[in-house]
Amino acid sequence: MKKKYGYCVLDIETSIHTSYKRKANPFDPNNIIVALGYKFQGEKNVGEYYGRLGKRPFDYFTKILDQTNLLVAFNGKFDLLYLLREPQNYAAWQEWVVNGGQLFDCQLAEYLLQGMDQTSHMLSLEDVSIKYGGTLKVDEVKALWNAGISTEDIDRDLLMRYLVGEGQDLGDIGNTEVVFLKQLEIARKVGQVKSIMLNCGALLCTVEMERNGMFVDLELGHELAKKVAQELQETQARLWHYLPADLPFQFNWNSPKQKSALIFGGTVKYERREYKLIDDSFTFDADHELQAYAQKDEVHYLLDDGTTTAEKPTAETALSYATFKSGKNAGEFKTKKVKVDDLTKPKSRMGEDLYEFKGFTTPNPEWQGAEPGVYSTGSDVIEALGNRDIPFLKDLARSTSLGKDLGTYYITTDDEGKSKGMLTMVQPDSIIHHMLNMCSTVTARLSSSNPNL
Repeated sequence: MKKKYGYCVLDIETSIHTSYKRKANPFDPNNIIVALGYKFQGEKNVGEYYGRLGKRPFDYFTKILDQTNLLVAFNGKFDLLYLLREPQNYAAWQEWVVNGGQLFDCQLAEYLLQGMDQTSHMLSLEDVSIKYGGTLKVDEVKALWNAGISTEDIDRDLLMRYLVGEGQDLGDIGNTEVVFLKQLEIARKVGQVKSIMLNCGALLCTVEMERNGMFVDLELGHELAKKVAQELQETQARLWHYLPADLPFQFNWNSPKQKSALIFGGTVKYERREYKLIDDSFTFDADHELQAYAQKDEVHYLLDDGTTTAEKPTAETALSYATFKSGKNAGEFKTKKVKVDDLTKPKSRMGEDLYEFKGFTTPNPEWQGAEPGVYSTGSDVIEALGNRDIPFLKDLARSTSLGKDLGTYYITTDDEGKSKGMLTMVQPDSIIHHMLNMCSTVTARLSSSNPNL
């Protein structure tokens, strides 16, 4: 029968490839477990290096579960999401939890001990370990990560010293144990052990929730996105008819400031090209007779009076053109390279101009926004305007709703080719693995990110 230990401190080092907005994404098969470190209560730090191929013994995790009922980790959810990728580990983990296995997460514990204060949100081990008497970690490893070097490419000895320590250097494992023991001591004094363990139990739930995620029929999602985009395009096409005929810029229906000016009147600042004149002043008039142009080289004919011309000599004008009097070029017309205006390249720059919208109605004072003269155009305002005779409000409300749906729940692509929306977060397994954060609010409530589900 294997010996049972009071606790086991555990940590892993993984690849750091970022995908789907998750750094070192545990659901990306390109990311592997490079090394495992652990320490049973009263025993020495143990490190196992798996290297680039990430080949591990079948029982590398289950053997730890067999010998303790308490795992200690810092940001343990990250480690578990990697460890539970393998079927034998997940099966053993489920049995272990059912039989009373518990997790003590030092990151979550510190957050709770500090009363969820802003300064305690999503702390790193480095942020906490020195406070409790730990040692500084090997900063060479962090420097290599910051330089874009993946974990599997870091020197083995250097990485293992970072993980399990060496000599006076405690490493991640030793520092986590120091933090755990000190946090447990404090929690016992203030009567907070039960609260911490209850929250750590909830953390196990978030591990399951992130692992399971939300399944998305990606093909259907893109099909529906096309329909929404088509309706949005048709709706916005109708809206264009209500814009002033002399509008000198592309109206942005997603701009609250521009919508406010259109509905309630107001001035909108926009960019337009202004042209440089030969006196170094600028005008918006591209056809100005004093327009300055970029210069280009041209070969002109030299005239007898010292001037030049681009016109080829004719029988009538040849006598006024300078020629070579002797030498191998005798009798040929002389030419000269000169700078001339390149009429295809007027000198210009982008400048700011103002456009005044007349508006369709008067806003209520309570709709005033933070910027003077700019009023809310949110759904509540649009609804309140429903009894006023503004012909395009129905289409505007529908356009706003469709635009939000498309950018939030489906997918949109901006002018730079960047896409956003929930469909961009569907991973290769057809699941959105959102992040549930238990250490990021002042109220102890969960937050969700990438995306917010």
